[in-house]
Amino acid sequence: MSLGHGDLPIADGAIRLAQMTNARLIPVFGVRTGEMSYSVHIEKPISADGGDTLPALRQYADVLHQYIERYPYQCRGLSNFSARDDTT
Repeated sequence: MSLGHGDLPIADGAIRLAQMTNARLIPVFGVRTGEMSYSVHIEKPISADGGDTLPALRQYADVLHQYIERYPYQCRGLSNFSARDDTT
């Protein structure tokens, strides 16, 4: 999946499984809030309807981009990426 300045490999196996079972994908992120303290963020479900995985990957990349911007110090090596609409 393209994220601004480069590509970030994102496995699409979960999306394919969601498509086969008509399930929704729920993005979940763990964020460190202090020493030995974490917060779990559960985002809106992503629809995996249809046969193409690209729309769901784009939705996930958009959510991931928000976390990279909000918590760049927790996303090692990802802070230079930003989501974009075009794919390569």
